[in-house]
Amino acid sequence: MTGAPARLSVFIYFKANAADNVKVLASIHAHRDTLLAHGIVLGFWRRTDPEAASMATWMETYEVGNRSMESLQTCIDASALASGLAALAQGSRHVERFERVDP
Repeated sequence: MTGAPARLSVFIYFKANAADNVKVLASIHAHRDTLLAHGIVLGFWRRTDPEAASMATWMETYEVGNRSMESLQTCIDASALASGLAALAQGSRHVERFERVDP
């Protein structure tokens, strides 16, 4: 590893009833717009294998950039609550943090 600043990413995944896919997508649009107003870019993914027929797995991706991990997480959590996205999750929204490593 070099002395360059770490490139950190946050991955948040959760499950939601597949019957709520339209609601999840509507909530994610509101979530994305709120985050963009704070300079945070959201990547959003949905699992596509056969297990997704009744319970869909969704994943949000974020680059940490120049903000602290804590301030990023606070902003994401507040936006997920306000948009209704957090309420659609079945169980908790699982957060993982990764540092990019170039070979």
